[in-house]
Amino acid sequence: MVKHYYPADKDVLEDTELQAWIEDIFTNGFLGRQESGIPGTFLTVQELTKFLTMVIFTCSVQHSAVNSGQFDYCSWMPNAPPP
Repeated sequence: MVKHYYPADKDVLEDTELQAWIEDIFTNGFLGRQESGIPGTFLTVQELTKFLTMVIFTCSVQHSAVNSGQFDYCSWMPNAPPP
C-alpha cells in the first residue's frame, strides 16, 4: 500500500505533511533524543514502511497481548482495589 502512494524515495522526501508528522513525533514525543531510534525524517520508502509497521504492531497486536489479561485479573476486586 505504501509503495502505491510512494513509488520512489523522492516521493517520500517531497511529502511535506509526512515529514512534518515524523518531525513532530520525534521532537515532541521523543524530545529529539537520537537514542530513541525514532527517525527525525523519512528518507526512503523502506524506512517509512518499517516505521508504519512498528506503529501498527504496537497499537494493535502488542497492545492486545499486554492488556487482554487485565480484565481477568482486575475484575475480582481484591486483586485490584481502587486507590
